[in-house]
Amino acid sequence: MGVEERLAGIERELSYLRGVMEQMDRRINDLVHRIDRVEDRMSRLEDRMSSQFRWIIGILISMWSSTIALLIAILLKLIGLF
Repeated sequence: MGVEERLAGIERELSYLRGVMEQMDRRINDLVHRIDRVEDRMSRLEDRMSSQFRWIIGILISMWSSTIALLIAILLKLIGLF
């Protein structure tokens, strides 16, 4: 086997490795884009959950205050002050 044949074999192997590296690069870039989309979706989900949490807390506070007001009114009625 001559030097030229060895060089040709090495060139073939290098071109194969370049192709593999390009394919790996495309796959890694695809994964990066997918991860970015997932992070975007998670951020939007966190915003929605935060907003819904505020609504739930507001509803709970209004329920508790109306219940306490009703109990105070009943107590005052029973005592005869109202």
